[in-house]
Amino acid sequence: MATNGFLTFAGASGSNVVTDLVYAASNARQAGVTKGTAASNLANKAWLQSSVAASALMQFAVDQSGNDCLDSTPLATLEQNLRIAIAASQASAYYGL
Repeated sequence: MATNGFLTFAGASGSNVVTDLVYAASNARQAGVTKGTAASNLANKAWLQSSVAASALMQFAVDQSGNDCLDSTPLATLEQNLRIAIAASQASAYYGL
């Protein structure tokens, strides 16, 4: 069975992350990190969102291609795994597999 090495960050219930409403309204989210002390719960939210998206995308690639997707996998190989996954998904939809 292929492995997805792209894991979520701060995804556990009760993790130190701000709510979606606070994150949406945050000046730091809009303008980026500025000089001073960064809020850990805001940084955790950014890492959570990006890691969830990456993990979901790579899980699709793993499931459809049957190939490992690890953070140590060369970028060109990850791109090829995504191409394989998209083609397999399209074939499955077309042929009803």
